[in-house]
Amino acid sequence: INITGPKGVGKTRLALHRAGVIEAAFPGSVSLVSLEETKDETDLLIATADALGIALGGEAGGALRDRIGSALAAREQTLFVLDGFNIKFARTILDTWVRAAPDARFIVTSDEPVDSELATHLHLSDMNEADAFALFLARHHRELRSADRPPRAALVALPEDGIPLRPADTEAATGMTSPSWNDEQGKTMELRRVAMDAQNTPKIRIEAALSAQWSLDRMGLSAVGQEVLETVEGCLEDIADPSLSIRWSCARVDSFIHQGLLGEAKTALGAAQEELGDTSSEVQAAVLLRAGRLSAATERWDEAKAAFEQALECTSEALSPWIQHAYGSALYAMDEWEAAVDALKQAVLTHTDPLQRALADAALGRVLLDQGKEQAGQQALSRAMKMAHIDPHLEATIHQHRFEYASAILNLKSAQHHLQAQLRILQSCGDRAGHARCHIQLGVLDLISRSPESASSHLQAARLLCQTGGMPNLEAHALANSGVAARLSGDLAGAQDAFAEAAALASTQENHALAGYIYAHIGAAEASWDSIDTAEEAFAEANRHLELSGDALMSTIHDALMGFVDLAHAREAALDADSERQTENIDSAMNRLARASSFETRSTPPRGREVPSRINEIRLARLLLDGALSALEPGH
Repeated sequence: INITGPKGVGKTRLALHRAGVIEAAFPGSVSLVSLEETKDETDLLIATADALGIALGGEAGGALRDRIGSALAAREQTLFVLDGFNIKFARTILDTWVRAAPDARFIVTSDEPVDSELATHLHLSDMNEADAFALFLARHHRELRSADRPPRAALVALPEDGIPLRPADTEAATGMTSPSWNDEQGKTMELRRVAMDAQNTPKIRIEAALSAQWSLDRMGLSAVGQEVLETVEGCLEDIADPSLSIRWSCARVDSFIHQGLLGEAKTALGAAQEELGDTSSEVQAAVLLRAGRLSAATERWDEAKAAFEQALECTSEALSPWIQHAYGSALYAMDEWEAAVDALKQAVLTHTDPLQRALADAALGRVLLDQGKEQAGQQALSRAMKMAHIDPHLEATIHQHRFEYASAILNLKSAQHHLQAQLRILQSCGDRAGHARCHIQLGVLDLISRSPESASSHLQAARLLCQTGGMPNLEAHALANSGVAARLSGDLAGAQDAFAEAAALASTQENHALAGYIYAHIGAAEASWDSIDTAEEAFAEANRHLELSGDALMSTIHDALMGFVDLAHAREAALDADSERQTENIDSAMNRLARASSFETRSTPPRGREVPSRINEIRLARLLLDGALSALEPGH
């Protein structure tokens, strides 16, 4: 419903009245978005994401307007009030959102009608004289009552020019206006506006851009943050302050890392390092922090650790918590768990920002759980959860940590529970990449539980998200496991199609670990159908990719699935009545199964450093081979 009319006629008040009725009947079903100060489409997107508490995630997942549409759709039967919509821009964006969320309802207020066939227009005009007089008396009496004086007709003075017919003017004439909703605009949008305004001083613009970029990164709007930083780049020439220029370069490093643009991040880091010169120790620490973050993003953990340690030697009290947090995460990745716990505890103790403290507590909880210290780990996660209402991705991260721990101890029911909770959160905040990954992980759990139909449902949902969001790597992963589900269901043609499509996607993305995983499953399927030559060719291709990736877990999956080639050779030997060769091949398959089981045991925390959600995929390969071996009759 599009409520239109001149300013002050009561559009917002009518919309909020209806919202209040709906909220009273169905608590939590109304979302309010103030757009009064929006100047362009990006403002509109930021304001909507900010007001709805959407954190879109750092990975690609489609156009920003589409990702917000997905978040709106996830809230199903909700009333969205978009107050103060500017029809001069983004005329099609409302249609995108309304079509994306068919179960939702929208009330949009604007001065002029929104040009959309999906809108029902409700135009408000000025009141007639009788209604204006009634409103005038009602507001006048409210003003008198608020002053603790008995209302009397003698105290009511009519305006000399007559009573205005527009509600806002009528109330103003009494000196008593009804509270109208003028929600404070999100700080992020305001900071962006300050940075983009050429009338502000260069220093004010740069400081606003730096603050906006950090907030936009957290919301999953790093590309918007990058645009803001580039807008103020020219201001750097007007300021003789090298530290401000270095901070700007550091902000670009952070933004590029969030977007996965590591080459650009390296270039921005080089620019910051060139300008260092004889700057303060705090500025040097800021650059070292970014150097460590970039090394961590490319999994060069020794370099990351060294950079963080250097940063800690020259940092100030303000920057220390950030470095300790990053340092602890790097130590955790290097299996230095005790040192990681110490660093993360220090970050928790010294962070002054409650959200950052909660994020450090969540990381600490994960390390403690992987150490096998369940009680302390769950306590840290529970402390972090108290701040989850501020950032939905924090809540999703906590559920991810609990899912990983449940996977490590093979509590698949609890693992599934936390994954489903994470899925709902990421769906509601429009994080398509995270949403798709949850569906894939749920599909793998279903396959381990031998529920291929349920797995297929999750994997198909993941594929659709990946196709609309442009995420080929995740789509290839979903397709590979869809092939396993089809194979377990007896759909051999479907399995072959899924594997072939997955292999094509992974190869074009040069994701060698994933390509090796896919070709290994292709080889296992071909071998189970006695196409031994084709199977061996697939395993050779898998081996080629895995040599390039150096991924130990995927290589172990490859070795385990080679057991199906052993069994195919054993069937050949049985047909030739060669019992010795038959036994040798069966023993080889059993040895592969034993090696996979040993790898799982050694790699699962607290015994090893592998991520439990990845270990679920080696469990899947092991269960496939174990099922085939278990089907053998004694002596056959």
